[in-house]
Amino acid sequence: MDYLIIRGFAADGQSQNNYLNGLKMQGNFYNDAVIDPYMLERAEVMRGPVSVLYGKSSPGGLLNMVSKRPTTEPLKEVQFKMGTDSLFQTGFDFSDALDEDGVYSYRLTGLARSANAQQDRAEEQRYAIAPAFTWRPDEKTNFTLLSYFQNEPETGYYGWLPKEGTVEPLPNGKRLPTDFNEGAKNNTYSRNEKMVGYSFDHEFNDTFTVRQNLRYAENKVAQNSVYGYGVCSDSANANSKQCAALAPADKGHYLARKYVVDDEKLQNFTVDTQLQSKFATGEVDHILLTGVDFMRMRNDINAWFGYGRLRTSALISTTRCTLISTLLRKIRQHPARTRF
Repeated sequence: MDYLIIRGFAADGQSQNNYLNGLKMQGNFYNDAVIDPYMLERAEVMRGPVSVLYGKSSPGGLLNMVSKRPTTEPLKEVQFKMGTDSLFQTGFDFSDALDEDGVYSYRLTGLARSANAQQDRAEEQRYAIAPAFTWRPDEKTNFTLLSYFQNEPETGYYGWLPKEGTVEPLPNGKRLPTDFNEGAKNNTYSRNEKMVGYSFDHEFNDTFTVRQNLRYAENKVAQNSVYGYGVCSDSANANSKQCAALAPADKGHYLARKYVVDDEKLQNFTVDTQLQSKFATGEVDHILLTGVDFMRMRNDINAWFGYGRLRTSALISTTRCTLISTLLRKIRQHPARTRF
């Protein structure tokens, strides 16, 4: 799940509306963690302003993903998939108790997938594995160790197609093909994720129960990408560096483009501790939940940016090689660098 919008509000990692096992999946810049749905037991969506009860989150809602947990009953699954766009996927899911009493249990889930994106020259590759281990000494105590490791040498298509040529025709009356990719032939975007944590709960008595979730995550991304940013006549681009010099009558005939070279390493530590209390006042029963959470995030960024423009008629009339080389010449004239 790369990107989610709930009631008009983005629920990506940077807006802090994505949770995994009750803990925020904090993203930053171009660095957002992605969990494959096959590795999940379920996904919980909380819609509307009630989501702000979880702290700093957008009022549209939030998404909480729940990892697969160990079971005491035997589970053995192996899958193979084939589909359109050269999709090939294999996965496995094994779980069982390690002793007769079910005190110890494990779960091991993994997958490998490759596919072509809808856009030309864009590929997807993903390899993931999620070992989990549970210790349950009695009915009142549960400790589960959770981990997740994922490598994506290629993450697919992350461009921006313009309205002109897709929803509306280009000035020359033509439309872009459905597999059109406005980026460069050598666009790359790779991502590597590592997560280790635990979930612990203990029931002291009929009144008090304590829970704690903890996770350390390390995410790395590296990209070298050219992508479109709409035509120059768009209000967002009309006064941009790549479009400002054009005459107003010409702005509708040029596509604004940007270029980014980016390397990031994000480290995130999160812990959430809760105390649940059940009590009654007269004939009224109450459940009181109190708690405290802590999160620390650091993202080391080394990025270069550039910009350029290209006449929209060239998107169809010129060859792919001419189109890319023209763009790169323009981009190299306008570099900028950001480092944090």
